[in-house]
Amino acid sequence: MAGLVARGLSMFEGYARRAEERKRRRLLPAHPGMADLVAAHSVEDLRRLGKELGLSKLAGRREAVEARVLKALRDVDRTRARLEALPGELREPLRKLRQSGGSMPYDDFTRTFDPPKKEPGSPSVLSRLEKLGVVLIGTIGGRPSVALPSELGPLL
Repeated sequence: MAGLVARGLSMFEGYARRAEERKRRRLLPAHPGMADLVAAHSVEDLRRLGKELGLSKLAGRREAVEARVLKALRDVDRTRARLEALPGELREPLRKLRQSGGSMPYDDFTRTFDPPKKEPGSPSVLSRLEKLGVVLIGTIGGRPSVALPSELGPLL
């Protein structure tokens, strides 16, 4: 039984690792925006993000869900309030991204803001920021990077 559980955990970890690698290979423009962020998420992630943004009835086709979530993300007052409500441990990486011109190498970001975890299973700073819809992971200029959507920079 223990072997079966270990094999299942190993398969799950492999799936998560491959998904993360796919994100890092996704090509992004030099200065990605909110539209790039929305396009990078699955429809399920967009629905979850939409609920967090206070949107209701996010049913229908992907294009309709994308449009509503994008409109909410581009709402300056809503976005400013969300950014101000973030704890310091999440605001600081966003400020650093802004100071770095909007993006930084993936390895540098994770080394700086996601040191080895003390608690197994606790979410990383990067995964928390990504789920909140405030950073993108992808390849910029041939290098795996973490990027701040261009519309967020002036709000920080």
